[in-house]
Amino acid sequence: MSRNKREKKELEDELLKELSKEGDLLQNTALVAKLEESKTKSTLITQILKEAKTSKETIDKERMS
Repeated sequence: MSRNKREKKELEDELLKELSKEGDLLQNTALVAKLEESKTKSTLITQILKEAKTSKETIDKERMS
């Protein structure tokens, strides 16, 4: 789970780096590509983290029974 959180943080850092560059944001093809990649990966990571949380809750509930 921490690998996914770390990857999400790295994506955020890369986006901030691209956003801090001067110039027209819409002409920054690296930024546009990174935004598309980040959106896809972030959605996937969020889903994985939700599933992990649900699994953990189920396991914890079973342990308590």
